[in-house]
Amino acid sequence: MATARPTINEGFSLTPIGTCRLSAPIRLSASDYGLVANRKRVYGYSHSIPEAVQQVRFLQQEYRPDPAIWHVISGGNLSEKIAEIHGPSDIYLVELSSRKQISVDGHAIQLNYLKSSYSSFFEDRERNISFWRAAESGDSAALRALLRSVQGAVGLKADDVHLLTRIRLSFSNDDEFIEGLDEIRSRLGDPIVVTHVDAVNHLGKKLDQRSACIAQVEMAAATLGLSVF
Repeated sequence: MATARPTINEGFSLTPIGTCRLSAPIRLSASDYGLVANRKRVYGYSHSIPEAVQQVRFLQQEYRPDPAIWHVISGGNLSEKIAEIHGPSDIYLVELSSRKQISVDGHAIQLNYLKSSYSSFFEDRERNISFWRAAESGDSAALRALLRSVQGAVGLKADDVHLLTRIRLSFSNDDEFIEGLDEIRSRLGDPIVVTHVDAVNHLGKKLDQRSACIAQVEMAAATLGLSVF
């Protein structure tokens, strides 16, 4: 005898803002439960609180990306996304899985899109470490020197060097998580907050940075009275 599915209001809509861990199950199971996966103007995956806030502003047509850096913000088509209209969903799920804030001139960019766009540059471990050290310290001269030293070897154009030189890295603090989630709540109503998985490595040890991020997200959600999973 088949197991009955839970009763859910037909047409109940959900919008996921986060990674594939959140959006893929919703996309794959929505039709089975009579749900609507509302991804209008959701331009891609996000990990950090600045990325989530930027995505929510874009849903409400209050953020317009710079086309020159779109490829490190999204894997989608900018013109198509701008043309879409986002109707409000019944529930918004916001996944926050990283403390890393990566930006270019104030625009939040996405690490996976960045690395896929410049895979030849980032594949070298030592070069990768040097790049992020300079990006965190804001040392444009060091970034420019590093990029130009390998520009031809890794196929970087002048525009690529100009963009990568302007990348900055920082890490979200408690106040930034609270302020970001508070803005999202003011724009969307109370979202359901989702953390990363507090997994362990092959030695059975938790990942320190991930556990710290989860604790910050849980703290921010509790401060604002939001549900967190």
